[in-house]
Amino acid sequence: MINPRVIAHRGSSAAHLDNSWAAFHAAVAEGADALECDVQSTLDGILVIRHDLALQDRLVCELTSSALETAEPGTIEFVDLLGWAESGTIGLLVEVKDPDAMQAVAVLVAASPARGRIVVGSFHAPALAAVKATLPAVQTSLMIGSVMAAGEIASVATAYRVDGVHLCWESRAPRPLNMLRRAFLPAGTRIESRAHERSMTGAIPP
Repeated sequence: MINPRVIAHRGSSAAHLDNSWAAFHAAVAEGADALECDVQSTLDGILVIRHDLALQDRLVCELTSSALETAEPGTIEFVDLLGWAESGTIGLLVEVKDPDAMQAVAVLVAASPARGRIVVGSFHAPALAAVKATLPAVQTSLMIGSVMAAGEIASVATAYRVDGVHLCWESRAPRPLNMLRRAFLPAGTRIESRAHERSMTGAIPP
């Protein structure tokens, strides 16, 4: 039996600003096994924790880190979150929003003593494959929004050499776990827990 893991989406984001220190600390206090966070790069190559690719009418990749900090004080740098995670036991699921930032993220993860607790995820399969080709010790997870059968998912995961998949089906149906059950589980299998039914966050080995 595979035990489920609780992954806090952008930290404990129901009660705190997402991707913030308050959300990350709260997730640890609430017993999460791992944190999901979003990473992208600024114009001057600083990796920052932020979900949206644009700030008003400009892309984050067009802004310097100082300009972003001025507009959004308290924006967390990935290197600081990584150092904080290394000092504890929490896992990280790092979604790289911009594939151009993928290698920079992977290099930091590969050098981290906590790399066994870190998974680098993305919707961009070729960027994940490039990470595996150069930094095979980094754990990767392909994020999939399209609903596929288990065999199709396994084929895609194998083709891009990812360690797992992250099924982002929460908007595909009122009860996305039913799709998961049909795709992966034998008929009649019961899923007792209804927690996080809308997040479906986790890595399922191919």
